[in-house]
Amino acid sequence: MAKGFLRQLGYDYNETLSLVSEPITIRILLTLAITQKWSLKQLDVNNALINRILEEDIYMTQPPGFEISNKHIVCKLHKAIYGLKQAPRSWFERLKATLLHFHFKSSKCDPSFFIYIDSNNIVVYMLVYVDDIIITENNSSFFKSLVTKLNSEFSLKDLRSLDYFLGIEVKSQPNGVPILTQSKFIRDLLSKTKMDEANPISSPSCKLTKSRYESFPNPTHYRSVMGALQYATITKAKIGFFVNKVYQYISNPTKQH
Repeated sequence: MAKGFLRQLGYDYNETLSLVSEPITIRILLTLAITQKWSLKQLDVNNALINRILEEDIYMTQPPGFEISNKHIVCKLHKAIYGLKQAPRSWFERLKATLLHFHFKSSKCDPSFFIYIDSNNIVVYMLVYVDDIIITENNSSFFKSLVTKLNSEFSLKDLRSLDYFLGIEVKSQPNGVPILTQSKFIRDLLSKTKMDEANPISSPSCKLTKSRYESFPNPTHYRSVMGALQYATITKAKIGFFVNKVYQYISNPTKQH
């Protein structure tokens, strides 16, 4: 792990953004798999962020346990390492280049969504969220071949049926059709907001205003909760209207909100 907090923008790194999937794309992929009755697989890559050769010259002090007698000698990194600000972006670029080489195409609406379709109607959908990857397909033999090729490029940890992805639990029913739930995510959110012992009530129908009420003392906490609630609408669509209503006041929340 490098001490990335010591690095300077424009000197040690430039671009850091790593593309991640949009919630709507996640829903589309899961819906496609469920309606087509395709299996959902989760792909794990060993130490994903160290799979890209660095373009910048980066030096770091000798890490604990690997020191030599000359303390003035430092290490020059050849590959990205956890802690570098550009490491997630470098990993995505390497993965994208590999998938394009394997004749995948990147979605124009969401560049982290990759699609493979050939003349034999073999279809593979792949969704990338940093180093979390889920795949669904309609041809198991082609899929095994793809995994073998990916394993030759990156060290794959394991390949298993999708059961948990970004706070979304995927549970298989007896008929093989998966159902999605965010029970743990919602329980953690209730605990974070100290509302796990609260009693449920119907959504209030009060009219919200911008400035008639006292300001909320911790706007950062409010915004954090709003982001979490918006993510919960992936499986709890019924709360979407109310979440978007209070989200409109995220810049200056009051106690009413």
